[in-house]
Amino acid sequence: MQKIFGYTEQNITTNGFLMADKLEKLVENGLVRTNISLDSLNREKFKEITGVDGLEEVINTIELSSNIVKLTKINVCLMNKNFDEISDLIDFVSTLGENVIIKFFELWKFNPADIYLAMHVDCDKIKNKILELGNIEPLDSIKGNNPNVEYFLLKDKNVKCGIVAAPTNYKCGGPSCKKIRVYTTGRTCEGRKIVTGTYEEKVEAFKELMERRSSTVVAR
Repeated sequence: MQKIFGYTEQNITTNGFLMADKLEKLVENGLVRTNISLDSLNREKFKEITGVDGLEEVINTIELSSNIVKLTKINVCLMNKNFDEISDLIDFVSTLGENVIIKFFELWKFNPADIYLAMHVDCDKIKNKILELGNIEPLDSIKGNNPNVEYFLLKDKNVKCGIVAAPTNYKCGGPSCKKIRVYTTGRTCEGRKIVTGTYEEKVEAFKELMERRSSTVVAR
């Protein structure tokens, strides 16, 4: 796929549950960045949040990714039920090396609103909790180009962190964005319906998108 479309890099977002035995092959075929969900280090809480008793499998994937993938981002959706794990999660990441970043996501809005509000933790509270763990230094060189993420180095732990404030203050990357997101509906983040027609037509549609974005893609 990389050769067909001319991608400069391939990234994957995954829950990590069935990924460990596939990672080496994916890296051989151009995978350079993983985004892996990890919402708890507690087995029972992990099962409650995700619906799957798969913490061990996800940890194995994360540890392998930290060793063989150029950049691993661990995505944590913070809620009242796992807010108390921020320190433990950061300590875990501190054992994985410099090519790992942990991102704390503000819970995205959903209905019923009263349930959402009961679960929601705002970004200021998240950042203040991290500040309790030590001094931070802003980072502006993290790959990803998501304008909704504030990156910084937690100096006392030597851990790169990010806070994603999308629900509270969502910003689109605009024309300088280097990503193309394709949703399950077949539409892109630009609102275009492209995953229709024959295989050849889909390939041509992706090529056209890549050509339009080529002037903004930088070398990695």
